[in-house]
Amino acid sequence: MVKAALMQGIQAVTAEFTVRFKNPLLTGEKAIVEATIIKINKKIIETSAIIKKSDNTIIAEGHAKLLRQD
Repeated sequence: MVKAALMQGIQAVTAEFTVRFKNPLLTGEKAIVEATIIKINKKIIETSAIIKKSDNTIIAEGHAKLLRQD
């Protein structure tokens, strides 16, 4: 999810990361990853992400807190 911050020109490192696995993804299957910035504070950036198959089956959901480095 640091990539979402980098795409906004914000340098950050992961401070906390939580993942909830929902369904398996088999070897060779393709997945779609979507990451979103939820909130930007002075020092902390809150993000979320979802990984899903092409049929929209959710593989995993994650939430992270990033520490700004600027």
